[in-house]
Amino acid sequence: MLLLSIEQVHAIEYPQDFNYSTYSDALLDAGFIWNRNSLFRPLESSLPDSCKDAKDSLRGFGWVKKYLDEYTSKTEGAVSGQDDKLHMFFMPGLGVGMQNGSARLYKNAAQQVFFWWQARYRNNWYARIYFRGTNEAQSLPHYTGTYEAVGRGGFKNGEVDQGVIGFKNSWLNIEYGRTREIWGTMPEENLILSGIAPAYDRLMVQFTRKNLTYRYFFGFLEAYNDSGTDILRYMVGRCLEYNNHKNLTLGISEHTVFAGPNRPLDMAYLNPIGVVLDIDLNNRSNVTTNYDNSIWGIYFDWLARSNLRISFSVAPDEFQLDKGDREAGAANALGYFGRIAWTPYHKPCGITLFIEGERLDSYFGQHSDGYANLVSRGVFLGHPIGNDADRMLLGLRCVLPIKTMLELKVGRYSWGGNSLLQNPYSTSGEYLRMPFPSGEVRRNDFMEIQVDTHPFRNLIVNMIGHIDLGNSGENSELERYTINIIYLFPFTKEY
Repeated sequence: MLLLSIEQVHAIEYPQDFNYSTYSDALLDAGFIWNRNSLFRPLESSLPDSCKDAKDSLRGFGWVKKYLDEYTSKTEGAVSGQDDKLHMFFMPGLGVGMQNGSARLYKNAAQQVFFWWQARYRNNWYARIYFRGTNEAQSLPHYTGTYEAVGRGGFKNGEVDQGVIGFKNSWLNIEYGRTREIWGTMPEENLILSGIAPAYDRLMVQFTRKNLTYRYFFGFLEAYNDSGTDILRYMVGRCLEYNNHKNLTLGISEHTVFAGPNRPLDMAYLNPIGVVLDIDLNNRSNVTTNYDNSIWGIYFDWLARSNLRISFSVAPDEFQLDKGDREAGAANALGYFGRIAWTPYHKPCGITLFIEGERLDSYFGQHSDGYANLVSRGVFLGHPIGNDADRMLLGLRCVLPIKTMLELKVGRYSWGGNSLLQNPYSTSGEYLRMPFPSGEVRRNDFMEIQVDTHPFRNLIVNMIGHIDLGNSGENSELERYTINIIYLFPFTKEY
């Protein structure tokens, strides 16, 4: 296990894309960088983590750690911290994406443009901007830019995925702007707040004291037009994390999506130390109609041995404690996630074997009023499998010394007719027990192969193939083959 300093004053968040999240998780599975593991993703870079000895100390994972540390060294600039210079890191890029298969999401070659900018001033002040544009919106992950009939240089979609400014010292972090909150033990696929979520504007406040971190955010999701009426939709979240910075991370959280016709800011939810149950049960919100949907989360991430990682999460949306409700047939709405990763080999290749399973009950994330569903811009904010679904898979990851990561997964994915992936704003009706998955059940047995490689400096090649080994027929095919090639032009500037 690699143990390093936990000082995070200089820490800067990694980009979610460009393989940084994928590589961070590979190192955690192998028992490395647990000093900076957290439930709040993406992880942060750390100034004391020098990359000069990475090849020897991490063996087959050395180039992965070095890739992360190169970002840290570029973004930190001078380390004196008290000068008046603005240290800026620019990372523009161009990309192309292509997809084929019976379930492909787009047909034409996708043109992609990227612009990542991150700046730091006097150690504590920082800002970042992430812009993306393309002619095929489905070619980019967590992208919801709207189509424009008139293209500009071939690009018909564009969005600012991130645009934030913040202040951070050893105990306080305040940040405002557009991004997404990703909470859980995985870099992307978490039960409640996942990496596939559309970006939204939010205020975030975080307090850290030794092993404890408390994080709060208040965000505006969207204005959803229903028959000429604007339904204003918001989300708030609170999480308390315990982290021993060695091998254990625990957490408990609450999240609420709340909405209503022309609903203004709700001061009750704007309170960073408010409690959802108090707001809900004591009628402290600014509307009397039930437009509020709360979900709780419990998280456990443990490096049981130097090469064995055990993670699980439980997310209660509705849990029937009352005996009368249970006898009347009221249903639970729970989410479960479990994963075990074992890394038996570190040299010359890094080999990780893992097993993973998740289930989201039929009503998970769904509300009696669809405005309060766990969705935004038509996208489910939770795990990519959606609610009314489960999945089980076995996986193998191989980190090759030629700056290539290979991942193979084999599993089964089943989903029912109540999935919010198909009907994001549908109402739950009465919470009555029914077969799981509900309605017409679809099944997909699959093999997934993913290759991430860096054949040349600043060149990223991602290839993903989802192969159907079997499916239940109509509307259950998921077979597709994708390749994305990105070339980045990173440089630094002091002003």
